[in-house]
Amino acid sequence: MRNEYPIKKRDAFTLIEVLIYIALFSATLFVFVMVFYQLIDSRDQNQLRVEVEEEANFLMKKIEWGLLGADSINEPAPGSTSTVLSVNKFNFPDNPLVFTLAGDDITLSRGAGAPAALNSERITVRKLEFAHVAAFGSRPSAVSVTLQAFAMAREGRLRASTTIENTFYTRRDE
Repeated sequence: MRNEYPIKKRDAFTLIEVLIYIALFSATLFVFVMVFYQLIDSRDQNQLRVEVEEEANFLMKKIEWGLLGADSINEPAPGSTSTVLSVNKFNFPDNPLVFTLAGDDITLSRGAGAPAALNSERITVRKLEFAHVAAFGSRPSAVSVTLQAFAMAREGRLRASTTIENTFYTRRDE
């Protein structure tokens, strides 16, 4: 007996095969999209970190400039710490130089001039501490500076901070 309905050769995909291919394609596309977004977030995080570190280094260089050639440290007193640094520079017409932590900004005022913010709007300074180390023996007086800068982006999703500590010695007249 012969089969009246012979099996024909298939020329198309079945519905199950199409659904499997769509599921595999969707999963692959999802993985690629997630990797892409992680790369973008990583790039933005690194960019924010670099911005914070550059700003903190700039602020520390400004403080170093203020202490370079300093004749006297007016504030803080020897052996104490403060968020204000006041120095008189040798042969500088706009004495004293005053660095202050005012809210989230470091300000610099020269002489009787108005204070000007040194950091950008995107960067906040969380900690600024000056410690006056008194002169001892042949060692001149020094100022230890601790600076912590912070930035936040994308509604708080990205954050970066850095802390820099340095000690600057004043000049010594012999």
